[in-house]
Amino acid sequence: MVGLVGNSRALTAVATLIVSAISSASTLNHALAEPEAKFTWALPRTVIDATITYTFEDCDDHKGVSVSIKPTLTARPVADSYIGLLDISSVALQGMSSDHSVTIKTYPNSHILQSISAVPVSQAATIVSNILTGIGKIAALAFGVAPAAVNASPGRCGSAWADKDKIIKLKNTLVSLQQAILDATTEDQRKAAIAKVDAHQTVLASWAAASVAAHTLTLQATIDPGYTPIDVFDPAQRTSARPIAINPNGLIATLVPTLEQIKKVGWVKDNTTLNTDDFNPLRVNIYLDFGQTIPIAQASIDRPRTPTPINEAAGDLYRDVAYVPVYVYAGTPLEKWLTGERGFGTTWSAVSNVIAQNEVKGNKLLAPPARLPFPQYGRSMGLPVTAKFFKSLDWSISFQENGEITESKFVSKAMGVAATSALNNAISTANTIAAEERAARAANSETTRIKAENAELQARIDNMNLQEQLQKLLAKQTSATQNTAGGAPLQ
Repeated sequence: MVGLVGNSRALTAVATLIVSAISSASTLNHALAEPEAKFTWALPRTVIDATITYTFEDCDDHKGVSVSIKPTLTARPVADSYIGLLDISSVALQGMSSDHSVTIKTYPNSHILQSISAVPVSQAATIVSNILTGIGKIAALAFGVAPAAVNASPGRCGSAWADKDKIIKLKNTLVSLQQAILDATTEDQRKAAIAKVDAHQTVLASWAAASVAAHTLTLQATIDPGYTPIDVFDPAQRTSARPIAINPNGLIATLVPTLEQIKKVGWVKDNTTLNTDDFNPLRVNIYLDFGQTIPIAQASIDRPRTPTPINEAAGDLYRDVAYVPVYVYAGTPLEKWLTGERGFGTTWSAVSNVIAQNEVKGNKLLAPPARLPFPQYGRSMGLPVTAKFFKSLDWSISFQENGEITESKFVSKAMGVAATSALNNAISTANTIAAEERAARAANSETTRIKAENAELQARIDNMNLQEQLQKLLAKQTSATQNTAGGAPLQ
């Protein structure tokens, strides 16, 4: 008997598959003849919503425009459409020898796997936003050598500079009006001076707000590593339907405003011309540093990176999350690196080469590095869903929508092994430290960030070791079951 339990009013999609005991070969054959049902879910991959804000600071007709650049990157999980839907077949599960139920929960709208278990589990914790926010850094857009026709013009600074000059004059006037309050000799004079200051402050605030709104340039884009083109706004390039290998230098996106956008916000006059190289100080480049990935087993310094494949035939059900540092630099992007054969598990011995090469180029780091979760670059993992010894296991695993594990439970009743406490402690510690590491970044404390990062690494290592021990125990039990039953476990 195959039962599907669902509740259309529930926020989380739930598919429960119940397989009853099979008492004879004829009953089994009858069950296998029933229509096949598949219970599906999607796996996540992380995309980055990038907002780059350029705020006008100053302009000089000979030196150029000065602006501050502030990036905000938000990691967001989406269903991995290239992998497609994974499934568990009712026909495969009907080969099991005992009553059992498999519960699959998915997130609404995305259909991303939330939990899979032999017993019902509580809803996964709400995802904590992974946001990288930079502090505004000043960059200069140099005018360079201008054509003679432009040199003959009165100047190249646009309306933004004129508005700034007006605001400076308004501030100077405000100082004079405030002095009048101190110089007043009568109460009436003081009240009149205060009224003028209040009115003038209103005008100044209005002008300042209008100027910021008119002369601030904002670029927004969603970056899907390996799918969206590196030159995000190049109209000649299109998003790929298949993942394209990322060069080992980790460059996944470059964003830069156009001359028309700069003119529109009034940084320069409409008759200004600039060379392509003049825009390099405003060019924002985003890197994934695969050489500092956690877990180290997924790190690499010379491999072109593509998403980890899923092998359903081998029993892969999900991908563990890889935590990859994200860097945001302004300046000239790094040239492509040569690829090698050192493979996974190789990391930088000291300072990351991404950092070192950007420093050589004089590029500006716009935000403290942040390690964000990328499930598409993690290890593919399986669970004993259809093995014959499944009857002796009580297990469950829950995920945040971005693929991070929030709870894991494995108990082997036959062997008397309970890995629940150790695994949950390791996972809980890792997630707690990850939250602390994000808090450390927000506080901009380098020492605290490093300590949190090291502790997170140790927690991840502990978790990996426990998972390895668990797989060995399951393999041992599989062997014992095969020897007893005289057959291989169901795949």
